[in-house]
Amino acid sequence: MTKLTKLNIAGNDITTSLVAKIFPNPSIEIISSPETRISNLTFADNSTLTGQNTICTYIASSDCGDTDLEKAEVQQWLTLSNRFESDPEGLKLLQSHLETRTWMIGNKMSLTDVTVYVRMIPIVKSWRGEDRLNNNHIVRWFDFIQHQAEICENDLAKQLEKIQIDLNAAKGKKKQDLQKTKVRSTVNNQELQPSKMEATEQQADVGKSGGAKKEKKQKEKKSKEPAKTQELIITPGMIDLRVGHIVKVEKHPDADSLYVETIDVGEAELRTVVSGLVKHIPIEQMQGRKVVLVCNLKPAAMRGVKSYAMVLCASNSDGKVEVIDPPASSKLGDRAVFEGFEDEIPEPVLNPKKKIWETIQPDFTSTDSRAVAWKDSEGKMKLLLVNGERCHAQSLVGADIK
Repeated sequence: MTKLTKLNIAGNDITTSLVAKIFPNPSIEIISSPETRISNLTFADNSTLTGQNTICTYIASSDCGDTDLEKAEVQQWLTLSNRFESDPEGLKLLQSHLETRTWMIGNKMSLTDVTVYVRMIPIVKSWRGEDRLNNNHIVRWFDFIQHQAEICENDLAKQLEKIQIDLNAAKGKKKQDLQKTKVRSTVNNQELQPSKMEATEQQADVGKSGGAKKEKKQKEKKSKEPAKTQELIITPGMIDLRVGHIVKVEKHPDADSLYVETIDVGEAELRTVVSGLVKHIPIEQMQGRKVVLVCNLKPAAMRGVKSYAMVLCASNSDGKVEVIDPPASSKLGDRAVFEGFEDEIPEPVLNPKKKIWETIQPDFTSTDSRAVAWKDSEGKMKLLLVNGERCHAQSLVGADIK
């Protein structure tokens, strides 16, 4: 019988303990002892390995990246994270690295996420106000990792201090003020239009005393203005579709069928989105995934919680529902556009009175290859693309997309 490699974990080595729990290796026998001062691996021939990075890499060898580049990145971050507390430049690299990433390496939890997370606990705990704002991508990633089932449901969770983080506060005052300025500008621009119309009407009244000719011209001008609204051509390019990442999801406090998601769309502020998906998709399948969002629907309160977007989903007549997947290579905030409408600028907010969404959405569907598409008036399929790559339903063909 082959002798197992023995892992002797030091009593204070929470990093190695957590790695061994999350990435179990059947060839390793784990021995935890308060008396052990330095964690070590002892092999059948009595040779040993020491050093936290070396041991963790051996334990989780199958979760250290799929390519040579990813494996090199794993070693880079294991080395850098040991110095984060005394190396501000290393933290700047981490902030930049996580700007467009959900996981440290690849598309799933790896050794790097676990080790860097544990080493970042005292640092994130010490951050206040400005520090959290300046390291918003690290804070968003950290909160995402600490809520993963592998972490929070682990029997070592009591030794890992969960840090309270308000993701909606992770934005700079400068960006917040800029957003407020933009909102005011938009509102003011909208309010100017009725004023112009009132001025036109007053001029028309004056024109009556000036003669029938002026009056006729004013009436002709006013009669033409409503025609512009009637000539509005509704296209799928008016819909603002973007890639987002669900950083947090929980049950609605007052509605059993609703999820409340916190979604990062690459903006200064995270979006709160309410979705009626509880009966269709398990919460663990919602957490951490990329989605396609309809970002310019008018915000609406759903059982007391205001929703600022909608998660795009596919459904069929049997009641099956699937979340639409953007391309794996897509990044937060990337636009999803239908073929032929790449250059069209979406509406800032869809006006409910114009019925833009209600006109376009019924022709959203999934093709035989599960690609999301819009069927135009001639029956041609216009695929939904992100940087030239298709968005897909997971299994549904000919589905209703909304």
